[in-house]
Amino acid sequence: MDIQNDINIAESIAPIQDNKYSRVRQKDQKRLREVLNNFYGKPSSLHSVVLLTSGMHAIYHLFTNIILSNLDKTDKIRFIVADELYCDTVKMLKYFADLFPKFSYERVSITDKGAIIKLSEQYGAEIKLLYTESCTNPSGHMPDFSFLQRMRHLYDYPIVIDNTWLSSALFNPFNFGVDGVVVSLTKYYSGGRCLAGAILGKKDLVAPISLNASMAGINLSPLYCKVILDSLSSLSERIGDISTKSLIIAQWLEGHPKINRVLYPLLPSHPTYAVNVKQLPKGGPGCLYFHINLHTEDILAQMAKMTTIVKATSYGARSTRIKMGEEKRGFANQYDTSEENHIDGSWMRVAIGTADTVEEIKTDLDLFLGS
Repeated sequence: MDIQNDINIAESIAPIQDNKYSRVRQKDQKRLREVLNNFYGKPSSLHSVVLLTSGMHAIYHLFTNIILSNLDKTDKIRFIVADELYCDTVKMLKYFADLFPKFSYERVSITDKGAIIKLSEQYGAEIKLLYTESCTNPSGHMPDFSFLQRMRHLYDYPIVIDNTWLSSALFNPFNFGVDGVVVSLTKYYSGGRCLAGAILGKKDLVAPISLNASMAGINLSPLYCKVILDSLSSLSERIGDISTKSLIIAQWLEGHPKINRVLYPLLPSHPTYAVNVKQLPKGGPGCLYFHINLHTEDILAQMAKMTTIVKATSYGARSTRIKMGEEKRGFANQYDTSEENHIDGSWMRVAIGTADTVEEIKTDLDLFLGS
């Protein structure tokens, strides 16, 4: 182990003389909280930010705080959650349902307004949270946020949005009266350079979470804060570039003879396009989802042919990345969802990188598709 090299790297990121030891009042932590609040257009007098060690860590503290704060107040604690969520979020919900007998959650299509109204009326005061992603990972469905805002006023339960898939550069849930936002700072905010997460929101929601994290000795490294702050200066530019390239690639894939279906929020063929296009005037996310007539062994063999695109998870980094989703049936026709048009194959997710050009990505995808 080259200890001196590690010291040199640390000093180059954040000079030691400028960072006196402090776990909770370090200047780059404070500055990052301020910048994130500003990105979402909220004054620190009304909104708080708590920094955590990953996006999942942020979600864990959000769920834990709401459940624990209601254990002695009610016989039932229910969440309404979207039926499409990041896989580890679903695992966490199942974990809490096993851990706390009073807790349960209702999964619902976040675009099904009637189902959300029905659950809200059925369970009333038992509902302690409505939770969804602003744009679902990976198929890109968006709820109608004006509708969610009305539900917030009618039924008085908090709404918290995972905005990782879009970031504040493309969409601001606070414009629709939500109580909180969780984000993985690992993705677009840091450019894939470090692990971090955050919860932003009304002080009555965030302050108890911040206290719990502090009492547990949980603090985001000042070095990571510095990395994220440096990356934030180019966030809008990076997201704009990724968004533009993603739509071009999605349109190209939609016309490709080897592709059965493409799901990208700003394609007219997308199921929630009418809502998406109104809510995303600045562009869509940097990931797209497509269905092909290949299965696992063939996919792995085709991936080995690519020279630019990396076989990897995550998104928001310099490299374009591809991963296999699920081996399941997809729609053969972009617009016909009838059962007889379902075909076997696999779903793939591509995360567009900042360093790769449209032509480089197309060339590699052609290699992958065997064109």
